[in-house]
Amino acid sequence: MYLIPKKINTRFEFRDGFGWKELGILLIGAGVGLLLFFLLDLMSAGLFIRVILLAAPVVGAFFLIQPHPMTKVSVWDTFRMAYRFRQSQKLYLYKFGGDR
Repeated sequence: MYLIPKKINTRFEFRDGFGWKELGILLIGAGVGLLLFFLLDLMSAGLFIRVILLAAPVVGAFFLIQPHPMTKVSVWDTFRMAYRFRQSQKLYLYKFGGDR
């Protein structure tokens, strides 16, 4: 077993907590934004609304995957952990209500 020092990352990162996986999710958000931009162009919407809908998925994806500096956990990971916790079997040792 090899011990890895705490300051060494085990994966390539462009900046702290932002690697290839996060870049891919950000590019998916950009693709969705471009799709919305061009779909609203067909409906002759205003330029301001089109630019807002172009930027909103990119900014949303960035904040969804950007890890918190102190906890190193992103909002996406928090949602995943909460979902897995809700799906897991729980053991309740006490019964509330009824014959108390």
